[in-house]
Parts: sequence; structure tokens; C-alpha cells
Amino acid sequence: MNLLGAALEREVRRINLRFNREIIEGLGVCPYARVARERAQSIVFVRPEDPPTHGALFEVIDELLARPEVEVAQVIFPRVRASAHDFSAFSASFGEANAARTPRQRPAFVHAAFHPGLAYGTETPPRLVPFFRRSPDPMIQLVRLAVLDSIHASKPRGTQFFDGDPAAMLELLRQKRPESVTDRITRENHERALAGELERIQALHDDIARDREASYARAAAEDAPPEASP
Repeated sequence: MNLLGAALEREVRRINLRFNREIIEGLGVCPYARVARERAQSIVFVRPEDPPTHGALFEVIDELLARPEVEVAQVIFPRVRASAHDFSAFSASFGEANAARTPRQRPAFVHAAFHPGLAYGTETPPRLVPFFRRSPDPMIQLVRLAVLDSIHASKPRGTQFFDGDPAAMLELLRQKRPESVTDRITRENHERALAGELERIQALHDDIARDREASYARAAAEDAPPEASP
């Protein structure tokens, strides 16, 4: 397995930080991202594998199991050249392997795939979600399941009582369920896109991609071994 050069890893981390701050945090895609980063509850791993492997992700998970303070981990594969479709297939197969690893209990971490070529649409809020996951490099994000459980458990559920009156039952059915944080963010991002913000956000993606291409080229030159003297 070839190791990444120090200069390339430095630039991978810098570019990923731009993506997180300008897209994920800056646009409110994840309401917990900034807090987790500032509280040192998130961590970034840069892996050299191409193609990516389940084993690389399991190594990360095993490390995280010994670090309960970490709630979110981003595992970046800067050398991976797989298409978005193939990387998503890898992500799906990892999900199956992760579940099979602990067959009698839920996995400690759930995950999501990020890739610069993810396909998206504007027809519905969920179809637009991949647009915000178009990270500079292929990446798997791991989130501790216990954290998600605590978030869902803290949501007000608005307990209501039904006294058997049919009219009351119809009124209860008409009432809208409380919107989850995730659904609200997904809806607001969709509304923002339809209001003309899609082009501005795409410009952010494009600027980060240009920065990535130029800085990775410089890093490769910096990491290259010196030429041997004749």
C-alpha cells in the first residue's frame, strides 16, 4: 500500500476543511457539523487506498470505538478514481459488511457516501441532497449511532389523547406531524435552490475543485523524491 506524501495529505485536509466550512457548515447542511468540529468531536482520516476497502473503514471504526468523544469521522480517499456510481456501490456493500460484523446488535456507526460526481435533481428535496454531498474527494462519513439516537429521543413528540369522538379523530389525522431537523434542512435547502441559489452554491463547488486541482499538483511536486545525481 503506497503511503500519501506529507504535502498531499496536508492539502487534502485543507481542501476538505474548505468544503466543510463553506458548504456543510456555511449552508447549514448539517446543524451539528460546526459544533462537533469546534468541540473536537469530529475527526478526519486520509486513506491512501485505491480502490477503497472495507478493511480501511473497519480500521477507522476500531480506532473510534476506543475514542468515545468522537461522534463524526470523515474518511477521505483522495487517490480513488472510481465513478460516483461505483463508489456508491462500494458504500452500499460496506453497509452490508458493517451490519454483518455485529449480527446480534446494531452497528456502532452509520455512514453516508460523498463524491464529487454524485447525481442529483431538483424535483424534490431528497433528490437535491446529493448536490451538497459532492465533496472534493470520495469520502465516507461515519456518525456514531448513539448520537443520532439521542437527537431523535430529544425531539418533542407532542403526546395527544383521543377520546373516541370521530370528529376528534379526523382532526387528529389532519394535524401535521412535527418536522424533524433533517427534514427541515432538506426542505430549506431545496427552497434555496429553487430561489436561484443553486448557481451560487455550484460556484463554491467549482472554486473548491479548482483549488484542489492546483494544490494537489503542487503537493505532488513537493512530495516527489529528489532526482539522483548523475
